[in-house]
Amino acid sequence: MNVAPKFLAVCLNPTLQKTLVFSSVRSGDVNRCLKSRLDASGKGVNVTRVLVQLGESCTHLTHAGGQFRRIFINLAQQSGVSLQAIDSKSDIRFCTTMIELESDTTTELVETSERVSESTESRVRRAYTSLIKLHEFVLISGTKAAGYSEHIIPDMVMTARNQGCRVILDVQGTDLVKSLEFKPEIIKPNFSEFAATFEHDLIDSKPSDPVAVERIEARMRQVSQTYGCACVVTRGNRATLVSQAGEVWQQAPEPHDIVNPIGSGDAFAAGLASILARKGTLRDAVDEGNRCGLLNAQQLAPGNLGQSSVPAAKRN
Repeated sequence: MNVAPKFLAVCLNPTLQKTLVFSSVRSGDVNRCLKSRLDASGKGVNVTRVLVQLGESCTHLTHAGGQFRRIFINLAQQSGVSLQAIDSKSDIRFCTTMIELESDTTTELVETSERVSESTESRVRRAYTSLIKLHEFVLISGTKAAGYSEHIIPDMVMTARNQGCRVILDVQGTDLVKSLEFKPEIIKPNFSEFAATFEHDLIDSKPSDPVAVERIEARMRQVSQTYGCACVVTRGNRATLVSQAGEVWQQAPEPHDIVNPIGSGDAFAAGLASILARKGTLRDAVDEGNRCGLLNAQQLAPGNLGQSSVPAAKRN
């Protein structure tokens, strides 16, 4: 009988996500929402929650401090997330999603995270060193809060690889560039994040721009060949760009209506990891990532596949 893989999801920037639904929003006026909800979120929470909904075993490592620490932990646990949250002594940031029904638009308001205490990094590193011995697959996602060193994410990748763990990286910028030498299996930024990291003059390009897409694909091929990793670049509801072993291709998700896109990239990462961990092909993994991203976009809550959804792949 196959042993189910154990996943460790790491994110060093936890979030309390407020989602507000309006008929419309008028600037400079009082706007009353039709519906609201509060969720524990951040990329690591979202990845973990989706993996659990897919029937996988996943632990989330993060920090959480300040007056909202207990609220964050309770909300995470109530949604099925098993987490180890190091007390950072810093308040958790709030991010707010505003959904306008009449214009069919979603606006995201992101707070700057507070600086973590000086001892946070060393305690996170100790927890990671212990947890990594119990897991086979590691997903490291998102930006890190102020107060962490520039070495922590590359060091986590190195430690995981030395332990024989498979690694998916959903990070950008220096964290991504400095981690590549340690051979993560997959890097999964979105289009704008990949451009900001490797093709700075394309930062303002639209993911539908064919010239920009061609350049991004060429750089993906180069990164894949140089570092021996696969590159998976998501573009929302457009075809995902994929590069592996010098080959580049696109895989399109099914067309669908969107309720709330927040967390869809994290749902994609979870679906991708779930198939790869069970020895599926990268093409199959991207299909599952697209499926999970689609399901998430149809829910109001971020990082959620919906209670009626069932895993597409058989899991032992």
